[in-house]
Amino acid sequence: MSDIVNLNVGGRKYSTTKRTLTIYGDSFLGAMFSGNFQLTFDQKGRVFIDRDGDLFQFILSFLRSGSDNVALPDHSERLYKQIISEFQYFGLLHHLVLSSNKPFYKSIQSPASRYVLSKVTTLNNDIYLFGLKNGSSTFVEIYNPLFNQWDVKKSICTNSTSFPLKGNLLSLSNCIFSLTNSLLDIQKYDITTSTWSKLNLKLDQMAGIYLEMDLSTGHHGSFSYSSSHNASIVPTHHPSPPSTTNTISQLLSNSDYCWCCDPQHSLSLIYVLQKYSNTITFFKIDLNQLTISNITEIYSRNLSLDTTCCLIKDIIYYLVYNEVNDYFLVGFDINKKSQIDSINQNPIINMNSPSRSPTRSLRILAHTLDNIYFLNQCQSFFGVQRESKFFSYSIEDNSWESLPEPKNLRILHSVILSSNLLYCISDDYLVEVFDILKNQWY
Repeated sequence: MSDIVNLNVGGRKYSTTKRTLTIYGDSFLGAMFSGNFQLTFDQKGRVFIDRDGDLFQFILSFLRSGSDNVALPDHSERLYKQIISEFQYFGLLHHLVLSSNKPFYKSIQSPASRYVLSKVTTLNNDIYLFGLKNGSSTFVEIYNPLFNQWDVKKSICTNSTSFPLKGNLLSLSNCIFSLTNSLLDIQKYDITTSTWSKLNLKLDQMAGIYLEMDLSTGHHGSFSYSSSHNASIVPTHHPSPPSTTNTISQLLSNSDYCWCCDPQHSLSLIYVLQKYSNTITFFKIDLNQLTISNITEIYSRNLSLDTTCCLIKDIIYYLVYNEVNDYFLVGFDINKKSQIDSINQNPIINMNSPSRSPTRSLRILAHTLDNIYFLNQCQSFFGVQRESKFFSYSIEDNSWESLPEPKNLRILHSVILSSNLLYCISDDYLVEVFDILKNQWY
């Protein structure tokens, strides 16, 4: 009888067992009733949980009987999204998907079409795939991971350049954003009307385009490859700013960039890294004020900027590489406006071997709050795929881990859903899923 637990969830009463609530030890409820969590009780001695009491019935039904017995509504999109949000809050969304006998992973449905060009992002726990067909017609396919279903819609462009041809897509505040040819030409996708429109940004604080970065010396900072420093990124210093005469319009029109955002911390800020000549400039886009301003810049001699980056807890992580295709992971602290020099580069350096292929490509696939996931990929040589590796970097431990490789190494797109599932779409538009918790591909 001591195993029985009486709950008060948002005013609605439930009775269940501790065994049921802790069936998934990595979930919120599993931790809550593990014995290491301080519980809150109501006046009748019931454990109080401050969530929607009506929606909790779906959570409890799943814990008791499994995902195939959860009657998710198909008549109300609003109610469906509320239920999914509750599963995500309690850390059960990936268990809901993976425990199902429905063919989520045994036979993952592929997008309906094959596209000339395509881009992918996530919004409201769905995957959005934008594709260009016949050189002009654009479509968006929306994937629901719980129903294993793609929904095809026409994506209306305002003009021929509206389709996002460059860089990654970003999702914030129920909108999807794309960079085209300029930082002043950002497109916003409205999910309610399925249309793209231009985001009219204003320049803010752009007069002093060259800002000094304080690397304990007060001089401009840079980083470069040096074998004498154990093949790591090392600071060097310049007594004066780089001697360039680029105009603001030239800088903003340069296409060598990457960008990122962090929806968990801000729904209005986007950060852009732009490489021009020998400098990497950091910009901030404020969607509330519709302004773009520069944060600072770093002098980067003989280094190129990769098109993938991510923002985690006010740190921008990005990749640079030199003329012989050696890659380095770099961190930039937004608040301190300084580079992080403590990132362990050794595993990447080991891949920078003399026998590497010149067509080798390292890129960031996705990230969580704790880890960044990479694919080290080489183009095929006479039809044979060469030394492609999948691995992760732990931010807390400052360490790297090799992970099982996907079946299809030609990954075109990748996104994270429910913080634990990495969806990868190959160049032939087949979908594979990597369970981060189980270290397993489906």
